[in-house]
Amino acid sequence: MQIHTFYDAYLGSFYAKNSDLRNASFPDQIQALLNDGFSGAHLVAPHMEPFGYDGRLIIANCVPAQARWAQDHGLSAPRTADDLYRLVARQIEDFQPEILYVTDPILFDSRFLRTLSWQPRFIVGWRAASIPQGIDWTSFDLMLSSDEGCRHRALELGARAALPFRAGFPKFLADAVADQPKQWDVVFSGQGSVEHLERLRALIAVARASDQGRNFSFGCFLANANPAMLPEELRAHLQPEVWGMDMLRTLRSGRIVLNAHIDLVTHRAQNMRLFEATGAGSLLLTEESEALGALFEPGVEVATYRDHADLLQKIRHYLDHPDEREAVARRGQERCLRDHGMATYAREFDRLIREGLSRRGTISGVRAPSVTIVNSFENFGGAAQAANRLHRALRADGVDSRMLVRDRSSDDASVVQAAAADPAAREGFVARFRDRLGPSGALRLRPERGYFSLDVAERGASLLAALNDPAKTPSDLINLHWVADFLDWELFFQAGNTTRPVVWTLHDMRPFTGGCHYAFECDGFASACGRCPNINGDDGRAADPADPTHRMVERQRALLDRWGGHLHLVTPSHWLAGEAARSRVLAGRPVSVIPNSVDIQTFRALPKAEARSRLGLPPDGRLLVFVAHDLMEPRKGYAHVRQALPALSGGPSTRLLTVGKGRPPADSPIPHMHLNGTDSAETLNLAYAAADLLVLPTLQDNLPNTVLEAFASGTPVAGYAVGGVPEHVLPDRTGALVPTGDAAALGGLLRRLIEAPEHLARLGVEARRHAEREFAPTVQARRYRELFTDILAIRGNQGASCSAP
Repeated sequence: MQIHTFYDAYLGSFYAKNSDLRNASFPDQIQALLNDGFSGAHLVAPHMEPFGYDGRLIIANCVPAQARWAQDHGLSAPRTADDLYRLVARQIEDFQPEILYVTDPILFDSRFLRTLSWQPRFIVGWRAASIPQGIDWTSFDLMLSSDEGCRHRALELGARAALPFRAGFPKFLADAVADQPKQWDVVFSGQGSVEHLERLRALIAVARASDQGRNFSFGCFLANANPAMLPEELRAHLQPEVWGMDMLRTLRSGRIVLNAHIDLVTHRAQNMRLFEATGAGSLLLTEESEALGALFEPGVEVATYRDHADLLQKIRHYLDHPDEREAVARRGQERCLRDHGMATYAREFDRLIREGLSRRGTISGVRAPSVTIVNSFENFGGAAQAANRLHRALRADGVDSRMLVRDRSSDDASVVQAAAADPAAREGFVARFRDRLGPSGALRLRPERGYFSLDVAERGASLLAALNDPAKTPSDLINLHWVADFLDWELFFQAGNTTRPVVWTLHDMRPFTGGCHYAFECDGFASACGRCPNINGDDGRAADPADPTHRMVERQRALLDRWGGHLHLVTPSHWLAGEAARSRVLAGRPVSVIPNSVDIQTFRALPKAEARSRLGLPPDGRLLVFVAHDLMEPRKGYAHVRQALPALSGGPSTRLLTVGKGRPPADSPIPHMHLNGTDSAETLNLAYAAADLLVLPTLQDNLPNTVLEAFASGTPVAGYAVGGVPEHVLPDRTGALVPTGDAAALGGLLRRLIEAPEHLARLGVEARRHAEREFAPTVQARRYRELFTDILAIRGNQGASCSAP
């Protein structure tokens, strides 16, 4: 059930035009109000049936409709505000909704909700405007808002959770106004009050320009404004208030629809006019905002302005170029109906309800699963950062997540460190370690091929002991991540030692190779390893029973076969899933692809001038950024950056910024600046946001965190088409790629991109949008949560927390 209210002025206007409706049935009055389209983007209850809901809508202050409902139920017609409150309470008690959605949580806050004799299972609110003093939201399980400031305030007022959410535009409204002819060059329709001073200043600037020979018509349909308080220039353009379908026809009648937000918002990409104007099929001209790109592509689907001078210049430009104006309006309407339609809104609303219910453990009596995430490090390295981000995302989503690590680096109580190995455990480890080395007692590794690790670990017994301790890890599942030198295969996968389901999130290839973390050109792991190129330089294809890597692969395969437990693989990329599926060790195991996440609030798009200023970088020219934890790790490909840069000579002024441990050689052919370390997320965000392009010449990789961080910062990627990178770096959408190892082609690609700044800017907008869709922590948490729940349901373990690992 949704409890909504309308402006009294609108209701008065509606019933003045439709006086016969006063005697209509309650459902007929509600349907007529829906058909008129006022506030239609917020009225979700009637659209929830496809998702299994019986939706009811109450317009609490619509006296004619409420009076008819009262009459039908043998009650007196409401005469006072208190009567209306009592009637809404009776309607809730009569319908007994499981879900209550309150879209006027000011009139119907917790003081009202606590008076109800029927208590819904889940109460949701919506607010994206000013919040008066004295409001109580302690009864709300979830408060939704398109404004960040409102969400923070909701938590302060007692809401259990607050999440971003925007309304949707019903397609039938676009169809209803499609035949409306254009009457105005520029139209504004909306409120005008002390909360809209910036809006009024913009309207005054447009009115003056219209009067001073700019030769365009301006219709200002201003509501709730006192004309006596407005300057004469604006009063001359005032038109009568319009509501509902009349307002939508007014928006459609404008060649350009002007939008300006209420003063209180924290970012200017949230009001309903964004969707009403584009949905009606007119060109929307709104304020510039870094958040707008997540909704519409500026300059392509909507038009934006920086200040009043830019506003007037854009009006003149689009009036003088009707074909361009109509093309932008058409693309804006297509985007609105595709991505911001009511069906999308209702589907997202359903998801939020189900996730919220699941967090409270109220879906079919099933509580949220609990999990222990196991990783060698808490924060050191890309895999640790990815595991830690998942841990935090799951906890924010209501999952009881613990993190078990070998090396702890914080005082977070949800992170547990395994104890140091005792003498007996260390003695056993040393014996197994020597066995892995073989008769020679040593492995001669080739460092240029990257990290290599064995299947034994000094703290393997400590890991198992921590998993056996219900005080430390009382979880339903174990989620392994990067566990080199921490997980001892022989101990962990011994029958009876690990009885809980295990989900293993692969961050590289080590879980299915004979020791290497990336195999590069070698595919020995698909058979049985042997003649390992990391050890002796051979091609790795012909198995050698004496080779330590061959013995490790065979042992790992045999351990898994004998173990008999439930092992489900997760990979951040389809590429790694495919490699695991063809490996001798893990072939035949179920696998799911779930990309890692990035904090899209910390990593966000910023004006490049601001980011460069805060880093002390020059404001002009193009900027490329190369980021790696260890800049000199050969696999990350800095040598290829160096080989590609000469292609930029003679082109636009370009600089290179490197970020990471170590400092590359100083012989860069273009100006080079360096930031040491990658520990500060804020500094990393500034580096990405300052750059026009992330250069990613990695020679083999899964799904690098740098891609996620750059996308979230609004920066596209150019690099090699390797591993999981092509799954997200999409040509002409989020970046561009060339064949792996072709430094000359990479140089040519960089040259073409830096010569097309507008194209780069569009790629950056889409990259941010892609990050919000695919890499948001809430998205990752939902995918893992669903996987955990499915695994437990299959095994019949839901709700049974085990003390044994």
